[in-house]
Formats: sequence, structure tokens, C-alpha cells
Amino acid sequence: MKNRYQILEQEEEVSGEDHREVERDVEVMRKAYTKVADAVLGKPRKKKKPWISEESWRLVGQREATNKKILDTRSERLKKKLRTKYVEENKEVKKEC
Repeated sequence: MKNRYQILEQEEEVSGEDHREVERDVEVMRKAYTKVADAVLGKPRKKKKPWISEESWRLVGQREATNKKILDTRSERLKKKLRTKYVEENKEVKKEC
């Protein structure tokens, strides 16, 4: 780490302004820590776990379609039936996920 900081310090351009000098020092330290961490620890590996299956997404789509129908319908009797259907579909989505 010490060697890396010295090398980066030599590479950086020195500016006469105080706040620029502080920013330069912070940037040099950040680069040094990052390079040492990459060398010692390596790059992090991202593992994706597809926990939502295609069937789950299909059920979500059905639920969204039912909700859109509820919002577009003016009849209270039809809205009541659609709300009941929505509740059932919502339970299925939660169970599947």
C-alpha cells in the first residue's frame, strides 16, 4: 500500500490551490486503496438467482390485467366480481413467489 501511494503521488500533477491539493490527495488515496483491494481481494463475483420463474411472471401479468379491468369498469357489480378475482390471483402470485 505504501509503495502504491508513492507511485500514484508521483504521477499526479501538483496544483497551487489548497482545495485542489486536498482533492488531489483524496483521489490519490482512493486510487491506491482501490488498486490494493483489487490486487489482494480480487473483483467481487455477482451471482444472480432467478427466484421469480416464468410462471410467476405470467401470474403477475394476469393480476395486472385484472386490476386494469377494475379501474376501467364503471359497473359496481362487475367491479365486485373483478376484485374477488384479483384477490384470488394476488394469493396465487404470492404463493408462487
